[in-house]
Amino acid sequence: MKPSHRNILIAVVLFLVIILFPEIASAQCAMCKATIEEQARDKSSDLAGGLNTGILYLMSFPYLIFGVIAYFWYKNSVKDSQKENFIKDIIRRRFKRKE
Repeated sequence: MKPSHRNILIAVVLFLVIILFPEIASAQCAMCKATIEEQARDKSSDLAGGLNTGILYLMSFPYLIFGVIAYFWYKNSVKDSQKENFIKDIIRRRFKRKE
């Protein structure tokens, strides 16, 4: 079996395990889980909402960083493409046959 086929097979198996056994994928800190379960019994506290907001806040930064990197990568590739087209146009005009 080729290494690329092996890597694809491993990725598919891991994906299926995560889909078929979601309790493995939903791991969390034991202290956080215990605190939230205790607070869920006591309806007067809004700790669960605050924890969820904090999770969303922390989750947004990897996407933000990825977006900024993708933007600058795209901007740089467009700039390189424009330079390349400019150089090709100059060369084309310079060596254009005079009839």
